[in-house]
Amino acid sequence: MKMICLNTAFVLTAALGAAALPAQSPSAFSAAPYVPQSFIPYDAGARHVRISVASGLAALQKKDYASAQRFFVDAADGSLSPEIHFLAGIASAGNNNLKMAKVYLSRTVRMDRSHFDAHAALALVNVRMGDKAAALDVLAYLRARQKACDSECRSAKPLDQAVTSVERWVS
Repeated sequence: MKMICLNTAFVLTAALGAAALPAQSPSAFSAAPYVPQSFIPYDAGARHVRISVASGLAALQKKDYASAQRFFVDAADGSLSPEIHFLAGIASAGNNNLKMAKVYLSRTVRMDRSHFDAHAALALVNVRMGDKAAALDVLAYLRARQKACDSECRSAKPLDQAVTSVERWVS
């Protein structure tokens, strides 16, 4: 099975600038989950979705955010995959289409409340849009999840990274 890895911190830094990363950490987010070629057919069942995602990933790696946005938005149409919506949001942010980024990142967190990279990216987009109150709401949610999650919790590390990043952006 061929796997493609996309580092969320790299994409956000390239898309939104160096301010997307905390000074103390080499990565604002955990690495985005691997995107196995095999999960996509079960999502929408269409060959074109697989092609759109692969093309979008290739465009992201080239920092061609306009093309990546087009491919991921096409793949996300009718998709139930939070990862595809997340990638559409990241590509939209990179293309400086913050309203569309907010739409897709909001969908991602509704689909998967444990997608902490999406929560953090949504907070950053809110900050960039001048909506600090919305970013603080995201931070409050992440802190509540962090409080409920002890150090043995399997999502402790990505959750801690997301909280640290969002705290820096809203300060």
